[in-house]
Amino acid sequence: MILEFESYLEKADYAVDLGNSAYKDVYKERIFREYFLMKDDEYDLYSGYLNQDEFAELEQLVMYGRKKYNANYSAEITNNG
Repeated sequence: MILEFESYLEKADYAVDLGNSAYKDVYKERIFREYFLMKDDEYDLYSGYLNQDEFAELEQLVMYGRKKYNANYSAEITNNG
């Protein structure tokens, strides 16, 4: 199911690239945010199934997204615990 959702997001991103909407940047950001959230879940739940190269690529994307969106799990743990 994750691969299917990833495919939909990649197709949506490609469609935005082909379009000429004035809101292109907004659409691209929304698509990336959803893609990042999916990849973050993949990183947390399924990274053990990846080879070293796949893991390194995934980790790079996830760390970039966490920094971009200021998504820090330690802050969530502190606030809840």
